[in-house]
Amino acid sequence: GMMLYSAASSFTNLSVTDATGYGLYADVRSTLALDNAVIKNSDAICVYAEGSLTATGLVAEGCGGSGVYAGKKGSSITGSSVVGAVGYGVYAYGDLTMDSTTVSSASNSGVYVYYGDLALSGVTLSGNGGSGAYAQQGTLTVEASEVVGNTAQGVQTYYGDLTVLDSNISGNNGSAVYADHGAVEVRRTTIEDTEGYAIYASTASIVASEVTIKDIRNYGIYGYRSSVVLDDATLDNVEGVSVYTVDGDLTATNVDIRNSRSHGMYAYYGDLTVTNAILENIREGGLYSYYGDLTVTDATLTTIYGQGIYAY
Repeated sequence: GMMLYSAASSFTNLSVTDATGYGLYADVRSTLALDNAVIKNSDAICVYAEGSLTATGLVAEGCGGSGVYAGKKGSSITGSSVVGAVGYGVYAYGDLTMDSTTVSSASNSGVYVYYGDLALSGVTLSGNGGSGAYAQQGTLTVEASEVVGNTAQGVQTYYGDLTVLDSNISGNNGSAVYADHGAVEVRRTTIEDTEGYAIYASTASIVASEVTIKDIRNYGIYGYRSSVVLDDATLDNVEGVSVYTVDGDLTATNVDIRNSRSHGMYAYYGDLTVTNAILENIREGGLYSYYGDLTVTDATLTTIYGQGIYAY
């Protein structure tokens, strides 16, 4: 492969195939710009940029390590494809922006950022062996993207806020949207066919608007020590509680919940406020508040097994 040290380098239409070691390496003092580069079948990481990387039209395939390593000075990847990496699809130790890019079939997470903010727009993350996208100690913003069929979570943060807009987060084996110690905002998004939670946040808050959640084999929306504000939402065929809070208030407006295998909405040690809601075919109880105030306005509950409205 190619090795760069203390260099400001720019390559157009570069091709590196069957490299022993890295396909392309640039040290931490280097800046690397790639335009329409093709890096294939390297023994190790295809593109290793310890400083900063700006890549447009990059193709990285068959990498023996991660597809791309982007370094501490901030990086961007646009209009690119990273397929079949043995490791992460893209790993960044610093801020990373990705636009109109596909990352698929990595053996670990599709995109992983450590100590940096991750912004994704128009990306497709599919069939990766870990999460679709994971930001640790940083924020994650996902817009107009498809995150489908990944082995772990769809998108997740650890100690960072998570925002999802105008996206489809479906068919993942873990939770779809998951923030551990971070606030979650989800708008105009579809979440379907998910093994874990549709939306989860701990020690923060969840705001969800214009969301469709369907075929969830765990809880739908779960706020742990987190408030939940839900507006204009549809939840259908959720195996756990459709919307659940522990030690946080739950406020729901214009909500349609059907075919829940457990409770419709349940606030445990928090207030439950519901306005303009439809609940139908709920197996274990409709609206529950435990050690909190319960206020219901303009709600229709039909075919409820257990108490329709219950406060303790």
